[in-house]
Amino acid sequence: MIAIGINPAHNATACLIKDGQIIAAVSEERLTRIKNTNGYPRKAVEHCLRMSNLRPEDIDYVAISYKNMWALDSEQWVKEIEQEKKRHSRSRNGLRYVIPQAIRLAAYCLYNGLLHWDITSPVWRFFLRLFFSTVTRRNLFHHPFMAWEAESQYETVMSYASEKKRKKLVTDHLGIDAKKVLFFDHHYTHACYAYFGSPFRGEKVLILTADAVGDNANASVYIADEQANLTKISDSYNLNSLGTIYMTVTNLLGMKPLEHEYKVMGLAPYAKDEDVDRVYPVFEKRLKVQDLKFVEPEKPLPFSLYPGKLLLNYRFDWIAGAVQRFTENLLRDWVRNAVNHTGIRKVVFSGGVAMNVKATMVMAELSEITDFFVCPSGGDESTALGAAYAAMSEYCAQHSLNKKMIAPLPHVYLGNEYTREEIEQAIEEYKLDTAQYEIMRGVPDVAQLAAMALADGKTVARFAGKMEFGARALGNRSILANPSKPEVVRKINEQIKNRDFWMPFAPTILAERASDYIINPKNLKAPFMTICFHSTELGRRHFPAAMHPYDFTLRPQILSREENPEYYELVKKFQEKTGIGGMLNTSFNLHGDPIVCSPQDALHTFVNSSLDMLIMEDIVISRRTRL
Repeated sequence: MIAIGINPAHNATACLIKDGQIIAAVSEERLTRIKNTNGYPRKAVEHCLRMSNLRPEDIDYVAISYKNMWALDSEQWVKEIEQEKKRHSRSRNGLRYVIPQAIRLAAYCLYNGLLHWDITSPVWRFFLRLFFSTVTRRNLFHHPFMAWEAESQYETVMSYASEKKRKKLVTDHLGIDAKKVLFFDHHYTHACYAYFGSPFRGEKVLILTADAVGDNANASVYIADEQANLTKISDSYNLNSLGTIYMTVTNLLGMKPLEHEYKVMGLAPYAKDEDVDRVYPVFEKRLKVQDLKFVEPEKPLPFSLYPGKLLLNYRFDWIAGAVQRFTENLLRDWVRNAVNHTGIRKVVFSGGVAMNVKATMVMAELSEITDFFVCPSGGDESTALGAAYAAMSEYCAQHSLNKKMIAPLPHVYLGNEYTREEIEQAIEEYKLDTAQYEIMRGVPDVAQLAAMALADGKTVARFAGKMEFGARALGNRSILANPSKPEVVRKINEQIKNRDFWMPFAPTILAERASDYIINPKNLKAPFMTICFHSTELGRRHFPAAMHPYDFTLRPQILSREENPEYYELVKKFQEKTGIGGMLNTSFNLHGDPIVCSPQDALHTFVNSSLDMLIMEDIVISRRTRL
């Protein structure tokens, strides 16, 4: 059975499953080069078919990860984004720009503001802020808006079209029968990904999902039985979910919602407990856990209306610390209730909230849990894989097949790879200045050369093999550095990635050295950078540049030879030179760009940064030292 799985929402993604095994997965953003590309992932679907040497007529099903929501074609989304950027570049005060924006903002404010006079009063202040916000294009309200920035124009292309129309988009593209197009509940696809992507089979498993919202739910609890059948026992639907509250705080602090929540998480540890205590009551009464559900007060207002009078009285790091503690506390209570209710102590977790690695650490440490696993990149991009798993599960049920044939996700190297000829062609077309760059071809021991450069404190980008699926680069599209040299943090932040100064980097750690560096008494599997751990004393000495500098936690990729032999060999040789069983590993991209996909992307990122070395298979490009 062959199925295409599709996430048609933000960070649109496609994958291909064949006889129970995911063999290709890629997000549309990697191909359009626009972060979090939205809509039907036309390019990604074609990419998966091409990678798998299959044709549309070979497809048995196309599985969509939403029942009630659909986005337009990603090509239309990209076109609208480009048009919005052109409007954005025009005079901010031009009437052709201001009038439409004023109408849009006024409608939003009237709906979310004037209906609640106690929040926005006095009235004259509301209209004054509306006027100046429109003219200056700056948020002068107490609560944030997502209505106008080009990078946040997701809602401009969202559509709640009929099922017939949604199917037509797929059938027109692939030329398949409409009966082959299946729609699955959004949280069910999160649950399928959490379970079938995990290594657990043949026993009962507790499945938890949590996000902002999808198909009228924010969270769900499922049970997988010994035969891999999933049964939902609870779900929650709130106006203010954990995901939407965290997203609102991200926006309030001047960052991009649906993208920069990890920055809030990284900022949170800097806040002192006594300062977090001051802010925590703002969140405490907005949402709580009751049995297996998240519940909120009767007749709740959108959370974006609360911070106007409350959160903006506090410092930014206090707010970040409070929303992080709030998230951790609610998840802790929820997991405990679910374990006590079901008696199942083996837990998997997915959904956008599962991207919060500090929260997953709190969950993993609970005494009620004996084993815990988080699949890679659990945001909506992963629902493409979940939808494919759901289609395979349904196929097995219809044909009386054992669902244990649905294979766990062994790794994330599910994207495209490039031949040496394609890399050479990209280098030739890029026309690198040989006065600035040295190109070495046919290097006999690339790992040895890279290990030497890393030991000397140089930054090395690695472009090799198949591209990783998801938000984390795990060696094949990575920037690598010596984790024992704190000075590399400033270099990568300021000269390469333009990251916020407070954000930590993460390490790759050899599997046989993991116990030397992280505290993991349950011996949890952590191959995908999805769980944080407290560090050991040796970990703090060896990884000061690849841990959170304030609380000394590590978000590791625990690497075994089987998962990626070539990358493992590089890390191993680095250990031989330094005694350190791992290295700093961050995604290969410039700030705001998707992770590199093609050799052209890799060369562009290398040239427009201060990276010292670029490895492309057995080709090594070095930046010449200026005299």
